[in-house]
Amino acid sequence: MPEAITPQQGFNDFWTWINAEIQSIETARALKGGGGWEQWALIQFLLWQTARRPTVSYQREFKVKGLRRAFDIAYNLPSNVPITPDKPLILTQWKAKNDGNEASREAQTDLGTLQEFKQHIYTHVETVAGMKVPILPILVILCPEQVNFQGVQPSEKIGNSDVRLWTSTDKTLSAYGLL
Repeated sequence: MPEAITPQQGFNDFWTWINAEIQSIETARALKGGGGWEQWALIQFLLWQTARRPTVSYQREFKVKGLRRAFDIAYNLPSNVPITPDKPLILTQWKAKNDGNEASREAQTDLGTLQEFKQHIYTHVETVAGMKVPILPILVILCPEQVNFQGVQPSEKIGNSDVRLWTSTDKTLSAYGLL
């Protein structure tokens, strides 16, 4: 049976994963040539997370009807688990960038998209689930350079790596009208 997670469990998983896997993350980030490391990081995280939470309710590339963009990972799908205020539908957007300015611009784009479609998302979830459910968007950014957006939560340097984990917070969501 699928299991719902709290936002704190999700954040704890992000932090525990990056600390446990920092050398692999740094190796993937430092590879030369074309292509990025965002999808690699996302898949590695899910492999790590589902090994520890085999019944977690999630979906990759979660699409909401009427929206062009998909969310990288959605947790607590209303069709799989009961949604409660402490276990909301969690919609994550991931970035893994070497350039802090690029990561900041893309985070702003994601936040703008969430603002623009906030009402649409709620309407769609109400229709699918038959009830209004709480939704929590979370930005997850891996980047060795400073990332800037309102309310960003940075990490300290992790191990011998330059990579840091940057996440959105309640201050981010309040600033963008997403709470």
